[in-house]
Amino acid sequence: MNQNSINFSPFLFVPVRSILNLAIDVNYLEDVLGSLIGVGNEKSYESDHDSIKMNVIEIDSDGAKIECALFGEYVDELNRYLRFGDICNTTVVIQLAKVKTFRGKVCLQNVHAATKLNFNPEIEEARILKQLYSDTIEDGFQVLTQIPDNCKLSYEDDFLVVTPRKTIQEMKLCVENSVCVVSGTIKDIIDVDDWWYIACKCNKKVYPDEKMYFCENCNRHVVVVFQRYRVEVRVSDEVDDAVFVLFDKECTTLLGKPCDEMINVRPGF
Repeated sequence: MNQNSINFSPFLFVPVRSILNLAIDVNYLEDVLGSLIGVGNEKSYESDHDSIKMNVIEIDSDGAKIECALFGEYVDELNRYLRFGDICNTTVVIQLAKVKTFRGKVCLQNVHAATKLNFNPEIEEARILKQLYSDTIEDGFQVLTQIPDNCKLSYEDDFLVVTPRKTIQEMKLCVENSVCVVSGTIKDIIDVDDWWYIACKCNKKVYPDEKMYFCENCNRHVVVVFQRYRVEVRVSDEVDDAVFVLFDKECTTLLGKPCDEMINVRPGF
């Protein structure tokens, strides 16, 4: 057999209609092929130390439409294509996409470091889809629509769904830095006399120095400082336990009060 005649596809496409009907195992990541028909407004979510981009695209496959939420570098990849690519009758492959239900609506989402986007891939399935779509729309050209803002997804909710879950024991075995969700019960507060610190506006700890404070992170003296929570708690799941550190944002959310109100003092000299 002539090796050049072998037609191998790295994708295992799942019909969009099957995804919408949840006729799949949502615990697996899926390959999806569709025509790009809509793009949302780019949003930005602020975390403690970073800003995360987010946008939504909508694809159509055989009359079945589904949205896919993109975060971070995947938004950059989308923007590059929209800026330099041929956006008429675009086919897109979303490889290894997460299927989820958000506010009663089935949709897709990228998974960091796993999902791959491929616009107008040179594969037979995409060629057939592009031709079929061109034959069914007026003038043969699909114009991208603007997805309204009410289609946007919450980054905080998505984080809990998409981020890998680990037990405490699995977390202890990690040899590289990673982000994961761990479920457990707070059993105890460690060192209850040392639960807050004085911080610079960058949230790093400052140290008294003459009549000011010195911030090593900013490498300068500061006068305006803040009290910030830093609470160590022992968390246990069904198998193991570990000490976790809760910082200001998390403690303020849990207690309903900022640190300065809780201790009712201001830093002095």
